[in-house]
Amino acid sequence: MDSSQQILQLLQAHAGTPLSGNYIGQKLQISRTAVWKAIRKLQKNGFTIKACAREGYLLSGNCADMLTKDGMLACLAHINPEAASKIKLFVHGTVSSTQDLLAQQAQEGASAGTCVAATQQLSGRGRRGHQFFSPPGGVYISLLLRPPALKISMARWVSVSATLAACEAIEDVLQLANLDMPVKIKWLNDIFIGNKKVCGVLSEARCNLDNELIDYVILGAGFNLYPPEGELPEHLRDLMGALLPPKQQINEGKNYLAAAFVSRVFSQLNHFDRRMAAEQFRNRSNLLGRSVTLISENSRCKAQVIDIDEDCRLQVRFNDGTRAALSGGEISLQPDP
Repeated sequence: MDSSQQILQLLQAHAGTPLSGNYIGQKLQISRTAVWKAIRKLQKNGFTIKACAREGYLLSGNCADMLTKDGMLACLAHINPEAASKIKLFVHGTVSSTQDLLAQQAQEGASAGTCVAATQQLSGRGRRGHQFFSPPGGVYISLLLRPPALKISMARWVSVSATLAACEAIEDVLQLANLDMPVKIKWLNDIFIGNKKVCGVLSEARCNLDNELIDYVILGAGFNLYPPEGELPEHLRDLMGALLPPKQQINEGKNYLAAAFVSRVFSQLNHFDRRMAAEQFRNRSNLLGRSVTLISENSRCKAQVIDIDEDCRLQVRFNDGTRAALSGGEISLQPDP
C-alpha cells in the first residue's frame, strides 16, 4: 500500500477531524513534502480533501466513504463467502474505464472472477457507445465471467441477470440506510428510483462465431450512490439521481454496494431460471402501459409499451395499430400526461 492510500485510511479513520501534515508525516514516517505530494495525488484522483488553515487536511463530502480492496473483500466475505473466494479484485481511485481495463486483462487470459472497481471514470461507456458520466461519489465495477458452453443466443440472459442483480444490490443498500423505495428497470438495463436514473448496466462479450459460443462476458455497472458534488452536465440535470439523499452516508457504503453487486450476480447466475428471471424483470419494469420513443440512427418513432414477454422482449404497439417485439435498441420515455 503506497503512502497516498495510507493517508486516505488515516483521514477516513478521523472523519470530521482535520489532521496536520506533521501528524500524518510522523504517523507514517514520511516527510511533510511527501504528505503534500500524496494529498495532491489523491485530489487529482477525485478525492475531496480540504486544507484547513492551521489545522490540517480533512476528507470531506462523498469521498469520506472510501472504496478499498480490503473493505470490499471484507464485506463480500461477510455477505457471500463463496463469492469472495472466487474473485480476484483490483480497486482504483480514478480510471479511464473499468470495462476497458478488464477487457485488456480478459484478452491477456485473466481468470473468471477478475473484478475491477473504481470511484471515478474519466471515459466511462454506456450502451451503443454513449458516454457514461462517472463522477466521484459513485461505484463503478466490472466483473469477468467465462461461462462454459454458453450459446450466443443465451447471452442476453446474462445481461438480464446482471440488471436484476444490480436492482437487488441497490435494495440491500437502501435497507441498510433504512430507506424503502421501489427500484425499477427502464428496459433494457437502466435502473431508476422514481423518475431518476441511479444505475446503468453494460454487458459486453467476445464470441466465437465458429461454434457460436461465448468466450467471455464482462458485466459492468455504474451506481450513483451519493449525489455528485458540483454541477451536472445540462443533459443529466433532470435525469440523474442517487441511491441516498444529500448529506446521508452509511458506514462502508461503497464497499458494501460493490460487494452486494458481486454477490447478487453470483446468486442470480447460480440459481438462474429463465421463466423466473423474465417474471422478475417484467415486475420491475417502469414502462408497462407507457408511451415511448424508439430511437434508431436515422429515425424516431412513437409507440406504446404493451408488455415484456417471456424472452424479455419489449412488446410495443405503434400509432397505426401494428405491433413489434424488440430485442434491443434505444428508447426514451415520453412525459406522463
